[in-house]
Amino acid sequence: MTTQTTSEYTTTHAQERTFTKTYLPHGFRGFAQRYDRVQETLGDEGLRLGVIGKAQVRLLDCGILFEKALAALRRNPLHYVDGSG
Repeated sequence: MTTQTTSEYTTTHAQERTFTKTYLPHGFRGFAQRYDRVQETLGDEGLRLGVIGKAQVRLLDCGILFEKALAALRRNPLHYVDGSG
């Protein structure tokens, strides 16, 4: 039996109410997820950065994301992960 690692995230709402939730990632054994690369994939055309209240936000154009992410994955199927599996 394999053990999967969970990640815990804490969110604070505008009313200063805080909660913590545990997530189970996809479980790409031997790979690190690199979704931070979405920002470089989108560029200025498909990504807006801003602030709402105290939160930093990212607004993605999903149509542009789909088109550009698909092209990136066709060039390199491992574009959004690091590792050797």
